[in-house]
This record gives sequence, C-alpha cells and structure tokens, in this order.
Amino acid sequence: MNEHRFTVFLQQLQNDFKGFIWCCALFMLFRILFIGVFSSQLVQGLFTGDTAEALWLGLRLSLKTAGFAMLFSTVVCTIPASFSGYGIQTHCATIGLRS
Repeated sequence: MNEHRFTVFLQQLQNDFKGFIWCCALFMLFRILFIGVFSSQLVQGLFTGDTAEALWLGLRLSLKTAGFAMLFSTVVCTIPASFSGYGIQTHCATIGLRS
C-alpha cells in the first residue's frame, strides 16, 4: 500500500459522499415524478403549496435515509479499508472478484 492511509480514507469518504448525493437526487427525482403523475388527485388551488411542502419534507426524509446508508457504508467499508490494511478491495481481490 503505497498511499498514505489518510489519503485512502479521504478518497473512500469522497466516494461515500458521492453515493449520498446520488441517493438524495434519485429520491427527489422519484418524488417529483410521483407528484407529477398523481397531480390530478390534488385540489386545483393547492397544487403549488402542497407540492413545495411535499418536496421540502421529502428532501428532509431523504437526507436522513441517505445519511444512514452513508453511515453504514462508511463504518463497514471505508474505515476498515483505510486503517486495517485489509479492506474490502483486498478481500475481493483475494477471492478473485477483482483483479
């Protein structure tokens, strides 16, 4: 392992953060599509206010959900791979899943 442990940790943490942003964006896209498909079920005058509130509350919920997923991946993959010298990549290469 030629790279410094802290550098590896920061690179893997950056990947975890990219996954966090991707999950939040994906959840928001699904939420917008869902509201768009079922917009005919809303009362005509309340569409803008309800939509904005639903998107805001949904974003807050998505941040929590994606945050727990990022916390899990950081604890299970990033920290052991950075500091133990025998991370998930090494294990996958050992059993032949990666070159």
